[in-house]
Amino acid sequence: RACSAELIFPHSLEGEPFQIDCGVRVQGNTSRSASSNPKHSLRLAFRGQYGKSKLNYRFFGEDGPAEFDTLVLRSNSQDGWVYSSARNRLGQFVRDAWARETHRRMGHASPDSNWVHLYLNGLYWGLYNVVERPDASFMSSYFGGEKEEYGSTNHGGPVSGPQDRFDVLLRLAQEGGLADAERYATMLEFIDPMHFADYLIVNWYAGNQDWPENNWYAGVPYPAGPNHFFVWDAEATWDSGAEI
Repeated sequence: RACSAELIFPHSLEGEPFQIDCGVRVQGNTSRSASSNPKHSLRLAFRGQYGKSKLNYRFFGEDGPAEFDTLVLRSNSQDGWVYSSARNRLGQFVRDAWARETHRRMGHASPDSNWVHLYLNGLYWGLYNVVERPDASFMSSYFGGEKEEYGSTNHGGPVSGPQDRFDVLLRLAQEGGLADAERYATMLEFIDPMHFADYLIVNWYAGNQDWPENNWYAGVPYPAGPNHFFVWDAEATWDSGAEI
């Protein structure tokens, strides 16, 4: 739906506010169970049909991207007191952000985030984590080129752009036989093993219980280059199974 999004700083903080006409929609699976997840995540879409086609604002600091097609407002509902599970009512809000930032500090591109207090039509909805969505536009920002040169996919299926190179990677992994030098060399055309190893380490170390069958993103280059995997929705971490 069409909306007006505004960023307002309190008097105690320095920053440049903005206002932009854009679209807004409910984000993620928590929207399907309002009784157990009353605090929904949202996604802002910057498109010409609403106003400007991009948000031109360094939301994550001077070293971050200067423009965005979309931003996700994560509610962290399953890591907050509003979720209908006693073991999740810890209200830490930082598990997912910790995992993404850790992958970044291991030397890899990872969706950045920032914290805001969200008001909808003047009604306070609580603390939200504004996050980059690791789609084709994200890939373009971090790896260069145009977004048309990339695709993205996640556990739900294709998100945007071509999927050819991800499909080949999946087929090679399923076929196995990577002890063969030639087959392994072919695999290296479609994945960076150091990047993927660190991605696995973050999820294993934090004991991610809602992965890998759920909650992952992959950036797909086209026509060449390795697929990149990104931590996503790592709320079910630092519980039983984590390396504490």
